[in-house]
Amino acid sequence: MPSSRHAELPETPPGAREKERAGALAAGALMALAVQTLGMLVEGGVAKAYLDHHCADAADHGERPPFRLCACRHALPRTANEFLWNRIASPLYALGGWNAVRGEAEALVDGALETMPGAVARQALDLTVAQLLMPDPGDGLQPRSPYYLQHIGAWYPDSAQAFRNSRQQRGIDFSLLNWPTRAVMGSSLAVLLVFTLSVRRAPRQALFAMAVLAAVLGNAFICGALSNPNRRYEGRMVWLVASAAALLVFSGTTSARLARRKTAPLPGRA
Repeated sequence: MPSSRHAELPETPPGAREKERAGALAAGALMALAVQTLGMLVEGGVAKAYLDHHCADAADHGERPPFRLCACRHALPRTANEFLWNRIASPLYALGGWNAVRGEAEALVDGALETMPGAVARQALDLTVAQLLMPDPGDGLQPRSPYYLQHIGAWYPDSAQAFRNSRQQRGIDFSLLNWPTRAVMGSSLAVLLVFTLSVRRAPRQALFAMAVLAAVLGNAFICGALSNPNRRYEGRMVWLVASAAALLVFSGTTSARLARRKTAPLPGRA
């Protein structure tokens, strides 16, 4: 008989590793969802209001704070991006990071949804509108924080100086593109709105315009209210809206020209 030292390990049942991986991915997704939603509530101010009420209530009764975030509720960042990604200043990382805060994030999000549904709904509307008003280009091309340089220097020391001297780190001015982009977006949305009102006269064009507007509103809600507003989320819709508006205008002028030809008398006929 083989010795216990050389005994064969039991075979892994078929599909067991795949199930473990799927379970790990699902757990990671749930953790990310809870913390990401908490970041959204931080940006909208609901997290601060919820913490103020419950942390103060516990203190009044001489009880232990229900959340570790109670200690830093007055220093919460202004935006979800700062809360989720700023490893230097965010209380999220001071408390141990995403994994460490997952349980607290789930409890806080569930509590806010249960006790403050009106505030959450108002925040969703505010963030959707804020996202609609952010079509400016250049998002993601601003100078990166020292956190990036720190890690690039640690892992890619030969590239640190080039990164520090890059045009992005020195700053790229996109302000000259802001107003033209806003003008194109605003005028294109106006064209789409006009065509949605022409259901009886041009039903196909009106349906197309409604579909594009629904996509714009859906993008603003999903990205703004369910994540957090960022300029790149709305900026990527500009080309779609402008192209749709141009197509509708071209279609309208072509239809009008064809209609005039049909009604015009034929040459040589009275």
